[in-house]
Amino acid sequence: MKILVATDGSDTARKALQYVKEIAAPLKAEVTVLSVAQELAQLRAHEAYAEVHSFDINIAEAMKKIAENALAEAEKMLAGLSVTTRLETGDPAGVICRIAQEGDFDQVVLGSRGLGGLKGMFLGSVSNRVVNCSQTNITVVR
Repeated sequence: MKILVATDGSDTARKALQYVKEIAAPLKAEVTVLSVAQELAQLRAHEAYAEVHSFDINIAEAMKKIAENALAEAEKMLAGLSVTTRLETGDPAGVICRIAQEGDFDQVVLGSRGLGGLKGMFLGSVSNRVVNCSQTNITVVR
């Protein structure tokens, strides 16, 4: 069995990782932990992009660092399991759906809500979009 679990470092992502930890060992599952650093394509399309380019680079670096930290935390949480980590850049829901399909995963697990506040504005409702775009079985953990 192959399980894809998405993490952004949020509390519900941690709950999703805990859920995977509980089910993966008895199933002898291969687990891939995916974290997606969101791109800010809307900003690049704006006519004032040249003025905010350095801001865009700083946000991109921060998003990548958040994703890297989420993967490091996931590796610690899932110690003892067969785990592969993967860092991607792009639209989180779209990337999760693409990876799930390309990797022929049996199940995708993710938290019901991602990072909140300002970060949440950038991320949107990833779990809802994944449920609607994925051809794979989805478990959304609350």
